[in-house]
Amino acid sequence: MRRGHTVCSIVIAVAVVCALAVGGSGSEDGTKPWKDEKPWKDGSRNGTFDGLLPGFASYVRQSAGTTSSRLQDQLTVLRSFSDDPYPAVTRVLFTEHDVKARAYVRGLMVDAGLEVTVDGMGSIIGSWRTDRADWADRADDHDSRTHVVVMTGSHTDAIPLAGAYDGVVGVLGGIEAIRLLREFDGRFRRDGGDPGGGARLRHPVEFQVVMFASEEPTRFGLSCVASRVYGGVLGREGVEGLRDGGGIGFEEAARGAGVAVDVEGARAAYRDDGVTRAKRRYFVELHIEQGKELEDAGLDIGIVTHIAGPASVTVSFKGPGGHAGGLMMRDRHDASLAAAELALDVEGLVKREGSSDTVGTVGSWQVSPNAVNSVPREVVLGIDVRDIDGPRLDRVVQGVKERAKVVAEKRGVEYAVEVTNHDAPATSSGRVVEAVGLTLIVLLVVLEDLV
Repeated sequence: MRRGHTVCSIVIAVAVVCALAVGGSGSEDGTKPWKDEKPWKDGSRNGTFDGLLPGFASYVRQSAGTTSSRLQDQLTVLRSFSDDPYPAVTRVLFTEHDVKARAYVRGLMVDAGLEVTVDGMGSIIGSWRTDRADWADRADDHDSRTHVVVMTGSHTDAIPLAGAYDGVVGVLGGIEAIRLLREFDGRFRRDGGDPGGGARLRHPVEFQVVMFASEEPTRFGLSCVASRVYGGVLGREGVEGLRDGGGIGFEEAARGAGVAVDVEGARAAYRDDGVTRAKRRYFVELHIEQGKELEDAGLDIGIVTHIAGPASVTVSFKGPGGHAGGLMMRDRHDASLAAAELALDVEGLVKREGSSDTVGTVGSWQVSPNAVNSVPREVVLGIDVRDIDGPRLDRVVQGVKERAKVVAEKRGVEYAVEVTNHDAPATSSGRVVEAVGLTLIVLLVVLEDLV
């Protein structure tokens, strides 16, 4: 990662937390919470962009060399915790290198001055809450206990032969962003100044950076395990049912990594707290582009407007098998040929939708008996389908089911289809998208020669 790109990462992460922290009032439906196209010129949002944002951008500029070097060093250390040599990174949940990475990230949070906790799913949370004496005296603050929680973060577990930046940039960038905000706030407090330049926050703000546990499906076959628990879509029974290829359960694996699983406790922590009145209003993730769209367009930064919903389908074909030399071609019911035909059908189903946002992958093949001189008797396919459009996603998944039946009948083999996961697509908050976009404009103007 070049120095300029590292600074870009810092800028984006900082833009995210800064924009959301000073959001003020505005609708959640994406309508503009400001009246002027250039609110930082006249301070139309209660002085927020007139004071806080440009001043903070200048502080980021002053710190760019230090932050860039620090991030480069952190990336280098973190990529060393891998089952495979660089440039590949393999870091499977709750295994030796994942445990080392977890300890390292926790240390970085502590070093950044964050309050660190580990929840009942093994996610590591670093928090910093702003502290302004005049909150209780605010005439429009009807409940001084209320505070808004702004979250960022990502993951550090990595699929086999992954890259060094997947997930990691979101964790390290989030830590660095909150570090800079904390330093900026403390600097002005020591000087007796107002970092907001007259800007006032409606409520106290707590910034959290989260290293989510079990984001990748590598070990337990289900992605975003911790996140599903927080969202209430995966309960205790679901977690207890998770097993890896060696039959080890999630709770046992977590215990081996020093994590005491508490599904109910982890879920409860993400509900609005009736005592402290914490309101988790925003979550934004900084992520490296894993495709080529921005690269091909010559762009450094993109703002995600939609999140593709993933569906996972397992299809198995079974035939009688036989010896490769003794079984004539006319008598064969080859499970592997049925699987190959379905794999091509998946490609066809996806392309038929006519959208670049529809993708399908047959990424897992289990062939039995997997011998060169034996006609395959059983094949299990792992199929991944994704789309930002729900109806298109549903059509492809349904098409896979129908084509599996047709292929099985044609080839004279048995078949079974199981949809192991089917998540709906999501649309990013319009308010968040606009806030991040506006903040990036301001920051990039100040940091133009660095990025």
